[in-house]
Amino acid sequence: MKNGLDIAEQYYHVHGVPMIERNFGEYRDRIAAGLVGDGSECFGFDDSLSRDHDWGPCFCLWLSKDVYEKIGPALQQEYERLPKEFAGIPARGESVWGGGRVGVFEIGAFYRQFIGRDDVPDTIDAWRKLPESNLAVCTNGRVFSDPAGEFTAVRNGLLAFYPQDVRLKKIASRCMTAA
Repeated sequence: MKNGLDIAEQYYHVHGVPMIERNFGEYRDRIAAGLVGDGSECFGFDDSLSRDHDWGPCFCLWLSKDVYEKIGPALQQEYERLPKEFAGIPARGESVWGGGRVGVFEIGAFYRQFIGRDDVPDTIDAWRKLPESNLAVCTNGRVFSDPAGEFTAVRNGLLAFYPQDVRLKKIASRCMTAA
């Protein structure tokens, strides 16, 4: 069986793109799509055990704040109307903890939930305050489409990694802990 990221990308192209074209065509160049965040499939670790919960055909749509205010709730309603099963794969079964991982998000809100801010840190102090494990959560997975590049700009800034000074201090801190 294919992994969750491949399934999500196919599902997006087969069902998401036509839905966006049909209902939100004037915004198609402002909608980013992919699968990033919490979940084993976003890390590429999905296996038969992890597929019994919070797994199945799905994707995320990310909008800038101005576009989210115009179409966010309506786009979410259309997303929820997409077919639940896809290519013989049953509908996504959500656990108590799995809600709110897929669907429509405002870009800044998506990043804030993981790193406490909606952009790339611009100071050493801001980088130091980022929750390390959540950096992985908001930069994993795959972006299928981002015509405006807004979601990807933040993602790429985070993927560029810590400034050298912060990196060395974090290594030193871990060495002290291990000693």
